[in-house]
Amino acid sequence: MLEISPADIAEIEECGELNGSPVKMIKTTGGYYIAIGKDAKGKMKPIGTGPHKAICEFMIEKMNPGFRPLIVKNEGDNPEVTDLTKNLDEDIIARGYNLYAVKENEYNSKVVLSHHLAEVASVDVLVYGDLASMSAPVFNSDYRVSGLRKSFYEGVLSVAEKEGANKVSVTKEDGSHMCMINLDNK
Repeated sequence: MLEISPADIAEIEECGELNGSPVKMIKTTGGYYIAIGKDAKGKMKPIGTGPHKAICEFMIEKMNPGFRPLIVKNEGDNPEVTDLTKNLDEDIIARGYNLYAVKENEYNSKVVLSHHLAEVASVDVLVYGDLASMSAPVFNSDYRVSGLRKSFYEGVLSVAEKEGANKVSVTKEDGSHMCMINLDNK
């Protein structure tokens, strides 16, 4: 059972309604999101989790068809989430890994690799016309899992390609150029 102390909570906000009751989104100090709502019997329980707010909301909607999100004033406040897990190798999916793209605005998508919904790696992909730019992602200890990096990069490249890019520039953390990937020849 997951236990969260008040010291672990960065913020709490209402994010919608389920079964006639408000759903609360809790952001932990570590950046993990947990949504709490009432089930059909009126019992409070976690109804969604994720390493990104938009992924948590995506999971709420996926697992709770009766969920009604709050209406947002700005379309930019409600990023689009795409489940890219199908791009991962089958054995990686079987181990509990997921891959999501969160389109934050017209030019920027964040690709998040998670293991049981805890973030393993993420990278921002910026697309301007036919060129995408991304920094090399930093993995936690899961990078040793066979095929994980390859599957993650294939997912990232699929996002760039979907947004119309045909080249991806990859930079190191210090900003220096690492490589250029031509998507026409991948």
